[in-house]
Amino acid sequence: MGIVADRLTALTIRVTSPDANIQGKLNGRDVRIQFRPDTYRDYDDPRLAHQLSRLLTLMATGYRRGHRQIMDEVELTSVINPDDARSEAQRRYLEGVARLVVVGATSSGLVRIRSTGMRNWECRIADGTIAYLTEDEFVAETEAAIQVLLRNYRREITFLKDRCYGLDIPAVREARLAAERAGG
Repeated sequence: MGIVADRLTALTIRVTSPDANIQGKLNGRDVRIQFRPDTYRDYDDPRLAHQLSRLLTLMATGYRRGHRQIMDEVELTSVINPDDARSEAQRRYLEGVARLVVVGATSSGLVRIRSTGMRNWECRIADGTIAYLTEDEFVAETEAAIQVLLRNYRREITFLKDRCYGLDIPAVREARLAAERAGG
């Protein structure tokens, strides 16, 4: 791997929910959440969903800051604002990234996470989930939903690059067209 990739893989972000009861840690592609002792059962489903939404938004903000710092340290410039794009294709790509909606959910459907532009995060927890799942089960369910979302994001970014830049990779194009035909 290159210097930037190595540093991004080593980047660790730690955040705490606004109510200080949930901690999140991002290391490379690994995301972990943890409750302060004896706090999980104090939540109701909507309040926990709100705290997780805020926690994930804080984590994404921390990642963007860390990414920007790494790019500055190696003296590389990354364009984020579509108005600063160097080409029409790059402008379309940056606008697409900002609008990109991805969802992650587990097969049980108890936890569903949605992100727009990897900036705004929304967590939905099915009614009765806290009463139904233990803390460890809930954490596993949530971390799995996050991994599904991140996998979907990587796939959608590849499709977006193909649409904007014409990657001309047959397998990517075929997968993108199949997803578009299926309505996804």
